[in-house]
Parts: sequence; C-alpha cells; structure tokens
Amino acid sequence: MRAAHIVIASFLSAVPMVAGAASLPIDGKYGNKPGCHYAKTEESSGEDDFLLLTPEDVRTAVAYCSFKSIDRKTGDTITATLSCADEGEAGDKDFIADIIRSGSDSYTVKFRDGSTWGPMTRCR
Repeated sequence: MRAAHIVIASFLSAVPMVAGAASLPIDGKYGNKPGCHYAKTEESSGEDDFLLLTPEDVRTAVAYCSFKSIDRKTGDTITATLSCADEGEAGDKDFIADIIRSGSDSYTVKFRDGSTWGPMTRCR
C-alpha cells in the first residue's frame, strides 16, 4: 500500500499545474462613479466613461483586461501583463501596463502604448 502512495505522489508531482490568472496585490475595488456602481450592483449604469479596477481585472465600457502576470513591483508602481479584449473584436491581445498608486486610495493604469485609464478611487 505504501508503494502505491509513492507512485501516486510521484505521478501527481510530474503533472503540470494549470496556471490561473494573476491577482493584482491591491486592497479592494477602484473605479470612477459608474465603475463603482457596477462593482456594488453588477449592473451597468449605461455610462460610456465606466472604469473599474479589481485584483482580477480592469475594465471599461468597451474593454476587459485580465491580469496574466504580475511582472514586478517598484515603490507605488506594479508592472503587469494584461490580456485584453475590446468589444466587437475577436481574440485577446497582451499588453504591458503600469498600475500606479497615488495617495492612499487612487490608482491609474498606464499602458505602454500611451493610453491611460484613471485615476480610479476606492469604491465605497
């Protein structure tokens, strides 16, 4: 019986683990007024300037980006790779962005392509 446990343990350690999405090390949800409304109710207010940042993703009215990897943290800046999908387009694209904390309750996402989402304040 002991030999069977060793064989099973060896087999399980050889099976690759499926990597989950990365989680941003932030303490809560951040957004503008429409984004925070969505965070509380899970219903869109219908406004076009919707922004919401959570530990799992960042989204707008027309785009959704999940965190693929957290690449580094330097001071108040977290550099991450995001997998993004735009409304009406097929497939995801990877982007590198800096998630910058300003003060105690605000974040801005700056993509390396020059676009900026934010600032987003803590949702209450």
